[in-house]
Amino acid sequence: MKYVNYDEYKKKVFKEQPEIKEMYEALSFKYQLINALIDYRKKHNLTQTELAKRLGIKQQALSRFERGKINPRIDFIERILDFLGYTVVLKKKDT
Repeated sequence: MKYVNYDEYKKKVFKEQPEIKEMYEALSFKYQLINALIDYRKKHNLTQTELAKRLGIKQQALSRFERGKINPRIDFIERILDFLGYTVVLKKKDT
């Protein structure tokens, strides 16, 4: 199995397929949260199982979330944000 640097791969894909970049940006919040969670897990040398236990969720749910396979409920997102020490502030879009 060959490991790939995620940031480098993302840059390459975005350059080659701008429509993917547009879809990614449309889902920006979800992917920012996924990236923050993965970064935290890697920085603290945690497995998905260990982090899931700390979050009080199942490893399978964490795996599906990290892969972008689920659209989580608000309480799931709140749990992750709280754990990571983030808060969300709603702001009206500039028109």
